[in-house]
Amino acid sequence: VPEVAAGVLAGLGFAGRNGQLITPWYGSYAFVGEIVTDLPLTPDGPGEFPGCGGCRRCLTSCPSGALGEAGLDRARCRSHMTQKKGALTPAEALEVRLGGMAWGCDVCTDVCPYNRRPALTPIPRMRQGLEPVLTRENLPDLLPRKSYGWRGREVLLRNLELLEGSRQAG
Repeated sequence: VPEVAAGVLAGLGFAGRNGQLITPWYGSYAFVGEIVTDLPLTPDGPGEFPGCGGCRRCLTSCPSGALGEAGLDRARCRSHMTQKKGALTPAEALEVRLGGMAWGCDVCTDVCPYNRRPALTPIPRMRQGLEPVLTRENLPDLLPRKSYGWRGREVLLRNLELLEGSRQAG
């Protein structure tokens, strides 16, 4: 399910220039889930949201130039590179090292004005067990309970090794 498009159609928010669903309450720090059903539901439809307007912070801040007026070029996106299975090209490995993140990038998220003061979730479990830094030491504990675990241990180890400088792409 294309979550951003589905979220817009459900009236949750709008699609930002960074390609993320931006909600009025949580900015782009929102988790979107789907329920597939044949139950007849009355659609709410897209809401009235101001959108990005003239803001271009995500476009001008994107460190790899993946964001542009035409949208997201996934092949140039650091977040996409950190999630890619298999060997990375030398250029991709360099981008991962330059980004300094074992998973994701988040620059476009960090600079978005809608993320300045997002509401906190009222669901306590969503605020517990936050671990901001992935390391070799905490990987075995975090892998089964974090969203990046779906990609598998090898991808994360590859990225950690790249950050440590112990592995070259190929």
